[in-house]
Amino acid sequence: MPRSKQFEPEQALSSAMSAFWRHGYDATSMEDLMDCMGIGRASIYNAFGNKRALFLSALEYYVCNGGALQGVRMPDSPRLAIMTAFRTIVERAVTGESCDGCMVVNTALELAPHDDEIAQIVNGIFVQQEALFRTYLEQAMAVVKSRRPWIRRAPRRRCWPCPSPCWCSPAAGRMSRCCDRSSTRSRRCWTS
Repeated sequence: MPRSKQFEPEQALSSAMSAFWRHGYDATSMEDLMDCMGIGRASIYNAFGNKRALFLSALEYYVCNGGALQGVRMPDSPRLAIMTAFRTIVERAVTGESCDGCMVVNTALELAPHDDEIAQIVNGIFVQQEALFRTYLEQAMAVVKSRRPWIRRAPRRRCWPCPSPCWCSPAAGRMSRCCDRSSTRSRRCWTS
């Protein structure tokens, strides 16, 4: 009769994720993993496979549970989702919780240059994150346009001789005042 597992797989995976995140793949030995996970070598191999398979599981666990974009998946408010993502990143940096950086970026720097499979996995994660932000930005822009359809951006024109861009609207008869760099007096912006 086989023995039952004496450890919680999710907790062990979380511990392995922390070890890989803190030290990197190459610097984390099996002894380090056994110590942090609190289980023996045979249990690690039986439950997760080899070190590489454990690392890939830990990376997936990080992306699904502990990554920087953990709180972003809020379909109700795209603005809130984006703000939550950046607020989480800043809070982790300020409190020192995330002093080891992003595990995905660390993996991209350590393993992706010489491991094609890892490079594809990391690239896939980056593509998913980019698509998520793009979707939320498009949703936020649609919300703003639906609330304020009359807002239109005025054309930006360059003033001469002033190199700075000015907001001028010749159709409305408005001209801004530009600072002449050669003197302290102001000049009219000519946009014709």
